[in-house]
Order: sequence, then C-alpha cells, then structure tokens
Amino acid sequence: MRRVLWTLTIIAVLAGGAFATFRDPGRIHVFSADGQVLAETELESWCSGATYWASSGKGNARQATDCRKVHAEEFDTVINHGEVLRWFCRGAASEGFMGDVQTDCVDFLTGIRWWPTINGALAEVWSDAYPYPLDIFGNTQGDDTEDREHSRDGFEREN
Repeated sequence: MRRVLWTLTIIAVLAGGAFATFRDPGRIHVFSADGQVLAETELESWCSGATYWASSGKGNARQATDCRKVHAEEFDTVINHGEVLRWFCRGAASEGFMGDVQTDCVDFLTGIRWWPTINGALAEVWSDAYPYPLDIFGNTQGDDTEDREHSRDGFEREN
C-alpha cells in the first residue's frame, strides 16, 4: 500500500509540475504606485475614458466592466501603451468631452503624468517600483523632448 501511495505521489508531482510549467500564465497587469490596475488596450482605454466622463471623473468599476462587455467586439484587446491616452480621450469624447482629443486631452494628461485605470479613473501616483508607463514603454504619441527637459512646474531640470 505504501508503494502505491508513493507512486501516486510521484505521478501527481510530475503532472502538477508539467501543468505549472507549460500552461499559459495569462496577462500580468501594470499597476500604479497606489495599486490601481492601469488600462493597456484599446478596449480598456476607451471604456475607461467613457466611464471617467460619465462618472464625472470618479470612475466606476461596474460601469467600466459593463462597457468592456458591451464593446468587446468593437475594440482591440492587444496591449499598446503608446495609444492608451488617445483611446481614453476618444472614449471621453463619446460621452460628451468637447475639447480637442490631442491638445486638450492627450497632451494635457501626458504633461501632468496621469494614466487611465481600467475602472474609469486616472492614476497619478508613481514611484521607482511603479514608474509612469510612458517612461518604461516609450512615448509613441509625438516628440516628448520638451517634456524631458522641463519638469512639471516648468523649471528646467538639472542634468
């Protein structure tokens, strides 16, 4: 009996090890320093913008989740950090934001270093462990040379 249990234990360990090694780990989300899950896809970003505007900037997890379910076929789910802010602003425009998507929204959010969360809010807390996404993934939304040479309050940074 002991031999059978030992054999079953070895089989279970090998099968579990193989399963853990070869299964798809799924998606690993990016977080802000205060623990908010950040938007990374067209679908998440657009719904975040729509939810942000509809909730007067408070965000709403249920509304954002419902939006992602309703619009799942319309928007891409491929991660593209360089376009997140543009998609967020387009989602806000769909709910009534009247400003220019690029200058009044994308450039503004980039300048103050805010990033959409999947729940329709904006994250603004960053650290060395959780840096601003465009700092680690790059800025494909335009030339950010001036942003790197000036701090948020307009004073030149010392190199």
